[in-house]
Amino acid sequence: QSLEPFAVTINGGTSLFCTNVNVNLQANGALSYVWNTGSTQATILVTTAGTYTVTGTSTGACTATASTVVAPQPS
Repeated sequence: QSLEPFAVTINGGTSLFCTNVNVNLQANGALSYVWNTGSTQATILVTTAGTYTVTGTSTGACTATASTVVAPQPS
């Protein structure tokens, strides 16, 4: 059983990705996840720019949220 409180991170805490290619976002730190895309997987493939948020639930039923922004790389 995990200790409370806990933290959820995306790709180790990265808050901004500037890219013109697809990027995998990996949530860590919880038992289960729900992304604002509706996915319940720990990893999602992002193909469009935007803000992505994941809520993780611990074994003790506590929740934590993390967000990251995927932005187009300046040309």
